[in-house]
Amino acid sequence: MKKISRSLVLLLGFVLIFSMTVLSAPSDLSVNDKIVQEAIDTLKALNIMNDIDNGMLKPETEVTRGEFAAIIGKMLNIQYSSSFELYSILSSMGIMSGYQGDFMPSENITYEQSIKSVVCALGYEIMAKSKGGYPIGYCYW
Repeated sequence: MKKISRSLVLLLGFVLIFSMTVLSAPSDLSVNDKIVQEAIDTLKALNIMNDIDNGMLKPETEVTRGEFAAIIGKMLNIQYSSSFELYSILSSMGIMSGYQGDFMPSENITYEQSIKSVVCALGYEIMAKSKGGYPIGYCYW
């Protein structure tokens, strides 16, 4: 099960990295857009990202830290009873942390924060720290 979870997190990372381009109409998708659309469709089929915003996945909108935590929680199959519990679990795992004790779930997650979370979830934090730490070591290998 661990390999499946890690591959799903990697897939999410791929979607995050390449979703900076806004998806256009399906008839004129470029190769990169088609890859992103396929990754999004896969995440939706796996019920990982299809419940954001009442079932409407909108890749052009920003994702909050709370939404991203829920996505990571689903991908890692973390069982939790409240958002606070999820934040505590992700923080204790070193995947996500807050600012001075406040997780700030309604704030938009930055590109660097999302990549750091994916890198940590995949177990590559030591390598990222050896490459310069946050944010450089996590974002540019």
